Amino acid sequence: LKWVQASSSHRQPTQAPAALRSALSEAKHATRVPRCGPEEWQVLAETHLRLAQLALPVRVKQQHVQDGVAALQRALTLNPQLASGHFSLAQLYLQRAEGEQGAERREAGLQALAACQQAVRHDAGLSRRCAELQPRARQLAGEAP
Repeated sequence: LKWVQASSSHRQPTQAPAALRSALSEAKHATRVPRCGPEEWQVLAETHLRLAQLALPVRVKQQHVQDGVAALQRALTLNPQLASGHFSLAQLYLQRAEGEQGAERREAGLQALAACQQAVRHDAGLSRRCAELQPRARQLAGEAP
């Protein structure tokens, strides 16, 4: 619900971060429950992704990317076939690559491509969405389009 509020706040951009911060708080709380599953970690990671995609100071953006990747590593440990988790991971690696230079940029671009491959491997329905990310990931990885 908080994501919907943040998305609908595009007309009033100052409300989007507040809604996402609230969503982040709720997602963190959900991961503290004893029987937390991969879905809760996925929601936490997706919330970090959405915050990273906002125009934030670089340091804050990098922290959201790092926290999102960590949450997805937990989700994918619990369910390695979680296609949506692999797709979110690809998006986070793309965000990371955008903020890096040199070898770090190339590595993050390659990680985004690999995560997209995993997402499609587990859910062919994600192929179109991954195809939209791949040209930029290839560019950042230094590969020909």
